[in-house]
Amino acid sequence: MEALRWERLQSSFKEHGMTVFLFFLIAFGILALGYGYIGWRLIVPANLAALWNAITWAALILFLLIPPIAIFMERYGFEGGRGILSWVTYLSLGFVSLLFTGLVIRDLIWLIAAGAQKTFLFARELFGSPAAAADPPDPERRHFLVHPMNSGILAISGALTGYGVYEARRRPAVVEVEVPLPNLPNDLEGFRILQITDIHAGLTVRRKFVETVVKQANALAPDIVAFTGDLVDGAVPHLRHEVAPMAELSARYGRYFITGNHEYYSERRRGWKKRIDSASRCC
Repeated sequence: MEALRWERLQSSFKEHGMTVFLFFLIAFGILALGYGYIGWRLIVPANLAALWNAITWAALILFLLIPPIAIFMERYGFEGGRGILSWVTYLSLGFVSLLFTGLVIRDLIWLIAAGAQKTFLFARELFGSPAAAADPPDPERRHFLVHPMNSGILAISGALTGYGVYEARRRPAVVEVEVPLPNLPNDLEGFRILQITDIHAGLTVRRKFVETVVKQANALAPDIVAFTGDLVDGAVPHLRHEVAPMAELSARYGRYFITGNHEYYSERRRGWKKRIDSASRCC
């Protein structure tokens, strides 16, 4: 098994080595800039003691390295610890994205406010008395405001991450939409189309969740089921068992599936298209 995995790894690097390397280099560079910005705007102003400063930066760097490690392990079939690593990856990326967004919004507001103040002072000095110009900004006051703002952004980012996990893991909501169509034949009155999308079965969304979705869908007794992409986040050998309940979807006039971008990742479309066609024929 290990020999086969190593052979697969070597073959993949030979075939797609430069493309994969460039993709990861660009993606990692973007991530590094984002994480560096967070450290600059969050850790540096905290003025931590040397030991805690080193620990905080080390933790930030560790979270930077986790996503590419998780992607590498998933791509080349390493099983050990992937579930826990994936949870840490997704949660940390979500939290860091919110944190980065909060810091950027805060800094943009500061930048706009500072520009407006300087423009106002310049105009007043130009058309009024230089002596009437306001005192320069107090850096101590600004420094005093940074800490509660950073703490607030951290707290809000953490709360939104927790809410996101709750929303992602709870029982899916059913949204009914009535579509009025002029001159619709009487035979099609009340025709029910059920759309399902973006389940993203993978290392954190497993068979039990898929079973819940299928039970909900069948209970609605639709005339047609339309699955509009992103069923999976992974390859067929790893996830065929997890999405097997999808074959139990039932609809009076048929079930229809289109691929999303996640079915195309790592040339997976062919495998998933064949698997879905097979499930559709046998059930």
